[in-house]
Order: sequence, then C-alpha cells, then structure tokens
Amino acid sequence: MASTISSTIIIIPARGGSKEIPRKNLKLLGGEPLLQHILSTVKNLNNCEVIVSTDDSEIEYLANNNQVKTIQRPPEFATDKATLDEVVIDAVKTVESNMNHRFEKVITIQPTSPFISTKSILSAINLLDGNDCVISVVDSRHLRWGEDENGPKPLYEIRTNRQWLPPTWSETGGIIGCSRESLETGSRINGNVALLKLMGHEAIDIDTHIDWALAETLLSTPTVAIRVIGDTEHGLGHVFRGLTIASRLNSKPLFITDDKSTLAKELIISKNYNCSEYSKSSDLVKILLENQIDVLLNDVLDTTQEEMNFLKEKTNCIISNFEDLGTGSSVADVTFNALYEHKNPLPNQRYGWEWFCARDEFCNLESPAHNNEQIKVLVTFGGTDPRNLTTEVINALSDEHNISNLLEITVILGPGNNNGDQIKQLIDNLKQSFASIELLTKVERISKYMQDADIAITSNGRTVFEIAVCETPMITISQNERETLHTFSQKCKGAIDLGYSIKFPKSSFLEAISNLTQDKLLRDQMKEELSKYNLTSGTERVISEINRLYKNGRIKNV
Repeated sequence: MASTISSTIIIIPARGGSKEIPRKNLKLLGGEPLLQHILSTVKNLNNCEVIVSTDDSEIEYLANNNQVKTIQRPPEFATDKATLDEVVIDAVKTVESNMNHRFEKVITIQPTSPFISTKSILSAINLLDGNDCVISVVDSRHLRWGEDENGPKPLYEIRTNRQWLPPTWSETGGIIGCSRESLETGSRINGNVALLKLMGHEAIDIDTHIDWALAETLLSTPTVAIRVIGDTEHGLGHVFRGLTIASRLNSKPLFITDDKSTLAKELIISKNYNCSEYSKSSDLVKILLENQIDVLLNDVLDTTQEEMNFLKEKTNCIISNFEDLGTGSSVADVTFNALYEHKNPLPNQRYGWEWFCARDEFCNLESPAHNNEQIKVLVTFGGTDPRNLTTEVINALSDEHNISNLLEITVILGPGNNNGDQIKQLIDNLKQSFASIELLTKVERISKYMQDADIAITSNGRTVFEIAVCETPMITISQNERETLHTFSQKCKGAIDLGYSIKFPKSSFLEAISNLTQDKLLRDQMKEELSKYNLTSGTERVISEINRLYKNGRIKNV
C-alpha cells in the first residue's frame, strides 16, 4: 500500500475456518463480510505495509480486491491449536524475506474487532515509541468474586459503586503491537507494556452469536448529534424535544448549542448529556467531524439552503430539521413540522400532529378522578413566557367575579421565566379572589397537573400537544405571529384559540373562560375530540424515519 518501504507492518490474521461462527471472516455483517470492515479501515493508513495472513482463497480474493497484499498461511498454523503469536511471527518473517527488509514495529489487527478506527491504530503505532508492546484494552471494573475449597469469596475489600473501584483492564484482542525485537522471544507481549484504552463499540470482539447480534445492532445505530436553541426568546421546547428523542435512541447522542443558548446548555447538562458549544458554522463542522457524527438533528427553527448545503458538503451527515420554515427545509434529508399542516409538502417534508414527540411522562397516562365541586384551572406558558401572558391571565381571571370564586388555579412557571417574583407578589395579593391559587416553579411531572385540570390556559406551542394528550380542554394564546401558524389548536376542536394580538385579548379571553367554566357539556365534547388523536407514537415515528434514511444512505455508500 505504501509507495516506500515502511518501518511498520500490519498483520491481519484471517483464516477460513471457525467453529463457533462458521466462516466468520466472510459472514456478512451489515451487508459486508466481517473482514471487509477492517480492510476498509486500513485503506486510510499511509506508510504501513498491510498483509492479510490466510489459508482461504475467498479471503485472499477479498483482500486483493481491496488492494491489500496476502500471504499463504502454512497448514500447521491454520488449525485451532496454532497460537496467534506463531501466525504473526511466520507472517512477518515471510514478508521480510520476500522484501529483503526488516520492520521495526509489528501491529496485529483482528477482523473480529470490526469497529477499530484508524485513529486507534495510529495511536498503537505511536505507543511503541518507548514501549516494547501495546495491547488494546477496555475498562472492566466490577465487584468480582472468586472461589476456593471453602466456597465463594469476594475479590474486593469494600463494596462500592462501580465507578469508584480501581480500574481493571480486559484485553479486547483487537490490536496488539510490539517491537520487532520482541518477536525474537517467541511472544508479542513482553518487556515494557503500554495499554491502548478503547471505549464503546471499538472494544467489541466477536466470538459468539450474541457478540455478532450486538455488532449488527451497533452497525445499524448511527452516531447522533442534536443541535438545539434555548433562551429567553425561544423558550426551551426545542431542548425538551431533543431530550425526548435522546431518551429513545439506542446510543447516547451529543447535544450542540450556540453560544447564546445558556439556558439550553444548563438543562442538557443537568440531564447528564454532553453538550458542545459553537459560535460559527466552521466550529459546528469541526464538532461533527471530531465526533464522527452520522446524523444531525437540527432543532434551531429556520435554516437557509446555504447553511444546509455547507453542512452536507463538509460532513456528509444525514440532516433532519424540526419546525423549519426556512429555505433549508427543502435541502435537509427530512424536515419534521408537527405544529404545521401543509396540503402539498415536498417529498422530504413531514407535516402534522403525527410527528409530535411526546415526552415519556405523557405515555401510558391513567385517567384521573375529577372533583366537580370546583373548576380546576391550569395556567402555564412554557419555559420562558416572553410576553408575560401569565400575569395578564391572572389579572383577567380576578376581574371575572362571576366565576373567580369557583376557580382552583395552579400556575406553573418554566425555568426561563424572568417574572417569577412579580407573579408571586401578584398571587399573594389576589389569593382572596379565588377558591384557591398556587404557584409552582419546579415541577417534576407537569402531566399530572395537566390531567388534573378541567381547563388549561397556555400559549400556542408544543405545550398544546401535551395538554391534548391529557385530553384537557384548553384556551390558547399565541406569544408571537409565528405561533398563529400552529394549526392544531384551530383544528382539533379541543381548544379555543384566541390567536395573536399586540395587546392581551381580555374580552375574548373572558368570554372563552366563562363558556368553559359554565358549560360542562362543552368541556366533555372537547375532551372527546381530543381523545381521537394518538399523540404518543410520534417520537418512534420520527426515529424510524431517521433510521430509514441513515440505513439507505449507508447502503448507497457501501
């Protein structure tokens, strides 16, 4: 593979026989022979002599098709009894004899570790500078037990959580490197040993059918980055959707925020996800490339064609956008807009309530028992409430003396609401106006309050869907003109939508709340209409669509 004779030789031992998984090295993993995965990786290496040692003509043909040289393994080294040290020593000496060249470093890479990266191979080569050998390992610390003639006994001194145990390392078998001098001892492992510490899928070693099934799952699971915005202007709905999707993925995604989304970053980190920050598009590309991201989920509102084309060109990611009304929505591989309806969407666009991503707490809800003596009203305007509609609603309700003393009001403020002190003071002053009123700022399960309410009052965003899952009649008020494009509240027949106006629509609001409080039949009809929507399967639908695009794109690139 190299244009000049190199100092490093890489041996890939790949015999044709295998008992546990017959013909393992040629068995298709993700549509490709197992050996092909390592062959594709070593193609990216420069200044290394790569050799496949084999006894099988099909394996030889596959290696040669990848422009990788092969040597014939002697029969005595192609049995189950032959050690890998013997195979590697034979291969190195044969190649050296044929080339009349002595190598300085010897690296063995096993095809049964198909996810080994070029970066890890180069790290192993570099670790041989100053060390006699290097072994790939994975952290395997556990509370371990041994056994003697007296029975089981612990191999630890103090029971503690796994992360507090001293590190212990298990060999993965994926990479073993040694100096050429070490081979003269008859073993690749001796002298000063360095550990190449692998993580995640790179540590997989396929020995059994269970290992194979895991590798198939990992291979079909993309690495995902979720890019979100979240601040006092945009609220935190984008972040909550990202967290909802993240909780359903088979792998832990990386979150990415811009440098203005401090609220978003704080919430993400509090949920134990990693979060990177960028300030310009080139920084974003760098993050995606360094983390080898396969799928990028953009939940940042409107994008441009120029930005989407730039990301596609530089990263080759599958790109999925949410709530994107910009020109970039036509360039993304798929765009999801649960809040909007569209009669003639483009082929890459998925519109409508079917694509709403319900948080886990809204799935499998049990119907609560309602107390009909008082009317329970929930007031919640999302994570930030930039127009302070909460204050407007409380003041308006206190002025409606015909019904105010019938109302049990719960006010829930989001973590980004900057009017908390003012609202608390207002509620303290108006407590005598209502049957009861309470203010909550830290709520673990908001679904409980949405279910308990007879009427909910909210803005016209994603919260509408959450209240609809709870089958609670609602009044919606748009925070901005963009929210007037959110059509579910207008069409579902379970909400009274007051639209958007510069001033709070007090008269129409009081008319709506009076109708709902005084007409239980109307509320029951609205609940019945909301029950017709299955709003809890959208997350799986979104993930399935993304995985389909990833799978099709991966097959196309093979």
